[in-house]
Amino acid sequence: MRKALILSLALILIIYPSFNLPSLDRTLDFPLALGMLPITNDSGVKIYPNKYELRDVLGEEATKMMLRYFRRFNRFKIHELPPLKDTEDLYEKHENMDFVVQGRILSCIIKKGETFGTNWSAKLELELKLYDIKGGKVVFDRVILGTDRQFMIYLEDRERKTWKEVEKSALGGALRKAILEGATLVARYLPLRGRIIAILDEKRFLINLGEEDGLRKNDTLYLIRAQKIKTIDPKRPIVLLPQRVFDLQVKELKAQEAVVELISVKDSEAEPPREGDIVERPLYP
Repeated sequence: MRKALILSLALILIIYPSFNLPSLDRTLDFPLALGMLPITNDSGVKIYPNKYELRDVLGEEATKMMLRYFRRFNRFKIHELPPLKDTEDLYEKHENMDFVVQGRILSCIIKKGETFGTNWSAKLELELKLYDIKGGKVVFDRVILGTDRQFMIYLEDRERKTWKEVEKSALGGALRKAILEGATLVARYLPLRGRIIAILDEKRFLINLGEEDGLRKNDTLYLIRAQKIKTIDPKRPIVLLPQRVFDLQVKELKAQEAVVELISVKDSEAEPPREGDIVERPLYP
């Protein structure tokens, strides 16, 4: 069975040489470590898991939504982080992360319409912050507004509502819209990191990042290589630090690949670009 499968694959590659198989290089990109702190609910509205428990789950459900969205990306690895205590410093606590996302639901308004208990509207404000842990600064800080209107006959006008009741209601819709817009904006503020997968000529190279990853034509990318640095620490006598060697510019753009051109040499003693070299669109050009 295994031999037959290998033979079939070989025949496909022989008969269809231009057949586009998924690029294995796209799964080997040294993904960024993105931490996600639990989203807190600071609004006056509380949503309960059921009619018996008094625990508010609106922030918990918002966190689940955002985690599901971020996990769709290949270019960073998402880590679900525990709540940050008041005495803990975010940068020290999560020094192993590249970036950390923190969110708060600031306000939440649910209104019942004039019609026969069916017309509901909701407005939700979601504050999102993106921390650059290595840079020690906030690089994204914005309040996202989500609104929705739905006709729900069965949603009762009572103070204690459960998540199952509101998930598909106007409130659930407003939350989903705010999460989707906010997560999309946050993703745009993260640096892109990939590899050179083919050498076209002395100055032109093919990389495994494309338009679907957020790359744009004429973007400048850094070619990064590890540099060995000696230290006086006996436990870590040698550390590897990223070094900017060349600057590249995007010339041709496809969905998952791009052609880049060498535009600047930062290290005159460095070897020319080669397959497997890491390229990155930095957060701070």
